[in-house]
Amino acid sequence: MKSEHGKRKAAPGKKAGIIASIIILALLVALGAGGYGLIDYFRDRVAPGVSLGSTPVTGQDKTQVKKTIRAVASSTKVTIKSNGKSTTASLQDLHVTVDVDKTADSLLQAKQGNPITRLNPQEKSQVGLIAKTDEVSLQSDLNKYFLGTEREVQLPTVSYSSEEGKFVVNAGKNGQSVDLSSVKPAITAALKNKAGGTVSVVAAIKTDVPVISDQTAHGAADQANKNLIRKITITNGAHKSFTLPSSIIAQWTTFTSDVHKKTMSVGYKTGQLSDYLAKQLPSKLNEDKVDEQIVVNPHGTVMGVKVHGVNGLAVKDTKTTAAQVFASLEAGEDAQLTASMATVKYGTKQTLVRYDIPNGDPWMLVDLSAQKAFAYKGTTKVKTFNVSTGRKDRATDDGVWYVHTKYKVQTMRGPGYVSPNVKWVTYFCGGEGFHTALWNLEGIAMGRPSSHGCVNMTEADAKWVYDFLPIGGMVKVIGATPDSAVRKS
Repeated sequence: MKSEHGKRKAAPGKKAGIIASIIILALLVALGAGGYGLIDYFRDRVAPGVSLGSTPVTGQDKTQVKKTIRAVASSTKVTIKSNGKSTTASLQDLHVTVDVDKTADSLLQAKQGNPITRLNPQEKSQVGLIAKTDEVSLQSDLNKYFLGTEREVQLPTVSYSSEEGKFVVNAGKNGQSVDLSSVKPAITAALKNKAGGTVSVVAAIKTDVPVISDQTAHGAADQANKNLIRKITITNGAHKSFTLPSSIIAQWTTFTSDVHKKTMSVGYKTGQLSDYLAKQLPSKLNEDKVDEQIVVNPHGTVMGVKVHGVNGLAVKDTKTTAAQVFASLEAGEDAQLTASMATVKYGTKQTLVRYDIPNGDPWMLVDLSAQKAFAYKGTTKVKTFNVSTGRKDRATDDGVWYVHTKYKVQTMRGPGYVSPNVKWVTYFCGGEGFHTALWNLEGIAMGRPSSHGCVNMTEADAKWVYDFLPIGGMVKVIGATPDSAVRKS
């Protein structure tokens, strides 16, 4: 259609845009240098015609627009209906995290280009909230609210069976979940054109299978079970060692499911491992020192060593060992480890004995020549015994000795013999000692040297000596071994 002057009339919207452009152009021309001031004013501010969703933000600087973004984000809601229930949730409730800085930059950079176009309020630009959604957490919360935990899909788990002594798999189960594909478009709309308002959606329910398979769980269980049969032994570098029980390793073992990667990994509780070793290693590996005990007479003269000193060992660091154990478990390897130990020096003690006074300390005298033994308290002889000592080729050693070990019953072994259930054994020189010898009663009676080096006695006499001589008591052996019996039958 043409006007009365023969010209076509412009459309109202187009005409308004042309008028606005003419006005701004006219302003720029009229203002001259002031036009550049207007352009400069909006250089770091949101251009005219730009909105955050439906919220206008024209002229706001970065600080102001970030405040607006936070306000719009907090007022943005999504109403979700499903399974006969309804809830209205904020973005935070939906595990949606708005990136305030990126959203602010997007608003400030809107309508970049021709300055006249950028400053034209009729040129509109709607910018949405820029955000990320934690879909796993969102899925979990929606399932709990609309379906309850009893209908959730169950991932396979691994647990330790004390009866079987190994880890076993508890199979996963199918379940139901809220269909996120029907919820995500509503969240997208809430972030974009509906920012600051409320979007409604009806969410569907779908059947789910576990994202982690039973096969994956069996793989993790197999890996953990292999470590249960690993032999990880810790020694003190001397006489003691300690092998970690499989049941303890099982207590340290953890299984972590990653639904994002669809994996199940095996790990170990390093804290429990460290605490366990800190408590157990000292009790398992420490060795007590044995102080040396020197026998002296009243004049201070050393008469002999009652007990030889032995250094002790003490665990001084368990953290290093714990790290080594953890590394062995992670690698799935056997290990022979040596704990960090400190030497505990033995001390020296003096034991004053009075063998030089009447009714003094108890001791024994063995006369090889007479094939007799005599019990003394100090200088007082209290008892005499017939004995049979070591034969000529295995003679009882002469000298001064001290009792070091006593047994009520012992199986005695040596080159070419085993004597079970020998009673009342009192050792004083290595493997030589007083003891019952029921098989040699005739040799004892006749004074015939018949033993492998011990002092054979009747059972009553051997028990008397066992009760009489304390550990550390002196035994003095004199004389020479005769070729034959010294007494008549």
